[in-house]
Amino acid sequence: MSAPIKPMLMLEPPRRQKTFMGLLTPVQAARSIGVSVPELDAMRVAGNGPAAFALTSRVVRYSPAEVAAWKASQVAS
Repeated sequence: MSAPIKPMLMLEPPRRQKTFMGLLTPVQAARSIGVSVPELDAMRVAGNGPAAFALTSRVVRYSPAEVAAWKASQVAS
C-alpha cells in the first residue's frame, strides 16, 4: 500500500531553460567546477575563470570543453 500523494502548492509555473547548442548555464558550469554561481560570476569578471559567451547582456553560457580545460588546468597547477 502506498502513501497518499500530497498536493504541491506552486506559486509560479516551472520555467524551462533554453539550451544554446550544448552550452552550459552558469549554474551547470559552477556545479561542474565546484563553486557557487556568484563565485563563477566574480571569476568571469576578473578574467580568471573559464571562457564565457555573452549571448545577450543578461545571458551568459559556457562551453563544456572550455570548462573542462579550465578545470584540468587548475588541477595541474
